[in-house]
Amino acid sequence: SPLACRTWSTYSQTLTWATPARQQGSEVAPESEVESGSPVLVRPAAAAELAAAGELAVNAYLSAGVLRADDEYRHTVADAAARHIVGTVLVAERSGELVGTASMSRAGLAFAEIALPGESEVRMLAVTPTAWGHGVADELVRGAMDHARAEGSTALVCCVVDSNVPAHRLYA
Repeated sequence: SPLACRTWSTYSQTLTWATPARQQGSEVAPESEVESGSPVLVRPAAAAELAAAGELAVNAYLSAGVLRADDEYRHTVADAAARHIVGTVLVAERSGELVGTASMSRAGLAFAEIALPGESEVRMLAVTPTAWGHGVADELVRGAMDHARAEGSTALVCCVVDSNVPAHRLYA
């Protein structure tokens, strides 16, 4: 059955994907290949990758203009290890290089802002700027949906600030 994805912000809508579930860590279809022609693999981050995932998220947010260098929230975005303790940090990998990340949490746990009981929440989805426009974010959303399904969640929710226009397009 499809898993609903709802977003929250002044820009808000309910989304439903009927995407078939993939096995966690499976490679995506060829149409999702990015510039290098290599497939994108979405999987849980290894402990040794958490610092790099946090740095990738900070750099992507800075490049997109949704985070300022002097913003205190920068430390929260960088701390993928803290998110890993209470949830799952997903990474998108292409040819052995991390090109994206997203953090997952469940209702009632730290980092879940809007998830209701039975729901999963995706936070801090980010793609390295060199991979923007090549389907990596779409694959991270699909990977997050697969993860939520595997946990038995009834919905995947995300919180998007109004100023993050690229995220609005992603979830539209």
